[in-house]
Amino acid sequence: MSLSRGGAGWLLVSGCASSYHPWDGAKGYQDQPLGDQTYAISYSAEKGTAWAVLDGYLQQRCETLLGQQAVSVTDITHRIHGNVAQSDMATSAPARIGGGEMGGNFSSPGLSQHGVLFKLRVAEGVCSPL
Repeated sequence: MSLSRGGAGWLLVSGCASSYHPWDGAKGYQDQPLGDQTYAISYSAEKGTAWAVLDGYLQQRCETLLGQQAVSVTDITHRIHGNVAQSDMATSAPARIGGGEMGGNFSSPGLSQHGVLFKLRVAEGVCSPL
């Protein structure tokens, strides 16, 4: 699969939760130079983001890197990537300890570390001038 855009332009409409932004440690675009005006580019987003949207983000990143609209994104691949984040989770509710009818103290809820699996969509390709 490949995307190309000359001077005519293109339009992509989709309802997704993702927005175009740099890599933030979990989602966004990344790039690495491969040679003179050639880059490996990728974009990671929420699993609900359409592949066409991710491909559009690859195109947008390529245009930005090369400073022109006449670019080509080739060798596009799509994959689902699992990313585990650690988080604290309450393991119990506050409990009243001691006292009579309405007296006593409340204990704090217990906290436990747990992993949360996030599934992300990743589109990758090679960016170069037309």
